[in-house]
Amino acid sequence: MWLASSTKEEQETSHVESTNKEKAVKVSAVYIVKQMFAGSLARATAATILIPVDTCKTRLQFVGSMNKSEVKQYTGFIHCAKSIAREEGFLAFYRGIITFLFSFFISLFLSSFFIHFFTCLKFH
Repeated sequence: MWLASSTKEEQETSHVESTNKEKAVKVSAVYIVKQMFAGSLARATAATILIPVDTCKTRLQFVGSMNKSEVKQYTGFIHCAKSIAREEGFLAFYRGIITFLFSFFISLFLSSFFIHFFTCLKFH
């Protein structure tokens, strides 16, 4: 009789423990997804702010690799930025931003996923 009641208590305890583990896994999964999304959004925002700098850098690199007669020459970074804004408009800095952000967001989300996935494996 005592053995049967002990087994029942053990079953209840193991059920409670498994329920707590399931809740912890669900909570940690939601937490990880939120962290991945927040990290990706923060990095994408930073990249959006820095795209004009990248555009100027790319133009300066391109000019440096071409003949002087083929491409407009820039005297420096500031001159390049002013020329782009004046001649092509401010939106020229953000050409192709949708594709850039889409690929950027996907790559960051996946890298965050694998970092959190392997971190969870390491500590569990």
